[in-house]
Amino acid sequence: MALHDYGKVEVVCIDPQLNRRRYYCVSVEAGLFGPILVRSWGRIGWRNMRQKMHCFVGGNLPDALKAANQLIARKLRKGYEESAEELELHI
Repeated sequence: MALHDYGKVEVVCIDPQLNRRRYYCVSVEAGLFGPILVRSWGRIGWRNMRQKMHCFVGGNLPDALKAANQLIARKLRKGYEESAEELELHI
C-alpha cells in the first residue's frame, strides 16, 4: 500500500475497547508549481477534519512520494489498516 504516482491512500484505526475511531488520508496531487502532499485526519463520523498541505516546488515528484510513503508507513506501524470499501466513514 504505497504510492508510486499521484493518488490517495486512506487508513483507519478502529478499537472499540479504547473508543478509538480514527481516519488518516495521504494524497499526492498535481499543483500549479509542483506536487502537493495533502494529509487529512480526524475521528470517523465527525465533520471537522484537520488538513495540512506541503508543496514541493519545482515538480519534485519523487520527494513528494517518498514523504507520503514515510507517513503511510508510520501510521501502519501504529496499528492503522487500509480502509475497507464497505466501511462508511461519514466524512
